[in-house]
This record gives sequence, structure tokens and C-alpha cells, in this order.
Amino acid sequence: MHARFDHVAIFSHDYTQNAKFYEALFGLRVLTHTRARGAILLSDGKMCFNHVPLRTGFPSGLNHFGIQVDDVETAIKRIRQFGPAMNVQARPQTRDITAYSAHDPDGNIFDLARRDSEHDTLRAKDGLGWEAPRRITHYAIRCRDNTLTAAFFQDVFELTPIKGEQGDDNYYVTDGDLTLVLIPWSITDYADQDAVRPGADHLGVKVESIEKLESDICELSGRNPHLRPWPITGSTESNARLNLLKYASPYASYHMTDIEGVHLAVWDD
Repeated sequence: MHARFDHVAIFSHDYTQNAKFYEALFGLRVLTHTRARGAILLSDGKMCFNHVPLRTGFPSGLNHFGIQVDDVETAIKRIRQFGPAMNVQARPQTRDITAYSAHDPDGNIFDLARRDSEHDTLRAKDGLGWEAPRRITHYAIRCRDNTLTAAFFQDVFELTPIKGEQGDDNYYVTDGDLTLVLIPWSITDYADQDAVRPGADHLGVKVESIEKLESDICELSGRNPHLRPWPITGSTESNARLNLLKYASPYASYHMTDIEGVHLAVWDD
């Protein structure tokens, strides 16, 4: 089965401002079919990045990702066969395109859609003719059982496993463009800070230069304070959060947030 990630999504208190942050700092572009009454859709040339207005009953921050497949019926069958609690639900009729909501064994939600011209147009996956020098490369999830979750994405979607460095407890699976980072979750990781439930943890972003990024952050924050990232250190608990983020993203050398407070793990060549 051919499967590929087609989008990631953030739910945000100020989705327009957070989208502008990624446009201004990382060079992502607003797609022409962004809906005026709904989400703002960005692209880095490979991945669609949805900024969704926060709704009642939802937490802000990273919310889900989407997978396109060439054979959606087989994907649904494999999901349901993976375990007795696994299932798929058609998304509401109010959505622009036909798709499904599904989940992994740990309960993480993702969109599932058939790859066709309608979805490729909406997600701007083909024919853009450009790629941002700074792009989204990792979507990280803390899992109670990351071994099982990794097996799920390999068995159902035939994603390729990537071996981490020695001492790295994460599992990695990829479609070649985006890598899922599956981090083991334990309540004992939170002795020095408030505990955070399992689920979406951070985005990985590749840039051409960490030094250039730091310079751009300084310039952007000075020119437009509304686009200033949150401070990531400064107290015992914030330092503990940063240390946990560093441990969860051994591929990254720089850590920051967007203006919603979503953690970003940044790396360069």
C-alpha cells in the first residue's frame, strides 16, 4: 500500500496570528484555497499545515495529522483487524472532502483519505514547483506503548522504520517526507513539572542554519512583538520541560515554541 502524510494540524486560540508566525519565520506559504470561514492552510512545499480555530471542548496545540492512501478500503480493514478496540468513523458531511477519522492503539487521532486529484489539490501535494528552505519533518507523539504504536503504522500503512541512535528509546516511522517520532510516555518523567497526558508532543523543523534562524527570531520579535515565540526557560519547571523535550528529540540541536506554545525541535545539516 502506498501511504503518505498529507497534513498536520494545530488548534489555536489565535489561528491567524500563529499561521502568520510560520509564514514570517519559516517561509511557509498560504494556500490559495484557504477557507475564509475556516482554517488557514499553509504549505512548506511538501506538507500542508492547517491552523484551525479553537473550538469549545478542544485543547489548543497540536491536534492531528492526515494520511493519504491509494486503497482506503484495505487501510480501514487493516485498522479494524489490528485489535478489537480499533475502528474508523466517516468525517462529518460539513467537511469539504470525503475522509475518515481513525486512531492508533494509543488513541491518537489522524485523518484518513483516499489519494485522488481532489485531495492532492486541497493539500497542494503536487506541482507546487518550490520547497521552503525551512520545512516540517517530524510529528512527535508520546505513547504509553510506543512499540505497539510503531507496529501499527508499519503493519497498516507500510511506513518505513528508521533506527535511532544507541540509547534512543524512540521509534521512528516515515513516508520519506514526514517522520512520526513515537516517544515512550511514563508518569515518572514528570517529577519536576506538572504531568502531561500522552499524545502529540512537538513538531520537528529542518532549517538551513540554526544561527540564521536565531537571527531571524530576534529581528522578527523586534519588528512585530505579536509574533514573538514563548520563552522556553526561566523557572525550575520550564527548565524541566525543556530537558524532557531535548531527551525526546535527540535529532534536534535547538528548541523553541510557536506563539501558541507548541514545542518545536529544530535541526539543520
